[in-house]
Amino acid sequence: MSPAFKYGNLRVMTRRNCIVHTAGAAWLVLLLIGLAGCGKTDSQVPSVKIEGTVSYQGKPIPEGTIQFYDQSQGAGASATIETNGHYVSNSTLPYGTYQVFIQPPLIQMQLPNAAPTEQPKKMPEIPEKFRSAATSGLTADVSATSTVFDFDMK
Repeated sequence: MSPAFKYGNLRVMTRRNCIVHTAGAAWLVLLLIGLAGCGKTDSQVPSVKIEGTVSYQGKPIPEGTIQFYDQSQGAGASATIETNGHYVSNSTLPYGTYQVFIQPPLIQMQLPNAAPTEQPKKMPEIPEKFRSAATSGLTADVSATSTVFDFDMK
């Protein structure tokens, strides 16, 4: 027996075929409802902008970049350090604990007969120890009530 037959210009579905189509549609609806509830979108993850100051032995550093990184979340943000040592993050950070490190700005070097390259500016006010997340020892616990982080490198 065919799944459907024609009666004049009308196509008539058999009972078996109708049940199969209804079951298929029901599964599709359940799948879509299930997928709609999976995971959080970026707008649902609580996050905040952060700010603060960076100094070396009590004096604000005049330039550089401060980096916040959480390996477990794969999240991070950076901020440019202004001449007074102040920074504001470029983006929001989800709540969590972040490793923090500070880098000098990159400057372009031109060597004879070579392509230009970028290298970190020589800045004794940013000791090598603080230029890597692995060695800086600096952390920030970001939350709704903790958004200002001041770091004094000593």
